[in-house]
Amino acid sequence: MAILIMGTAFLRDELNGDINLANERFNEL
Repeated sequence: MAILIMGTAFLRDELNGDINLANERFNEL
């Protein structure tokens, strides 16, 4: 169960990183 929670937390961090990267690229336009 802990592995599942850690996995979802990791995916959430990856998704947030992608969103932040997209926002940074959008702000550069």
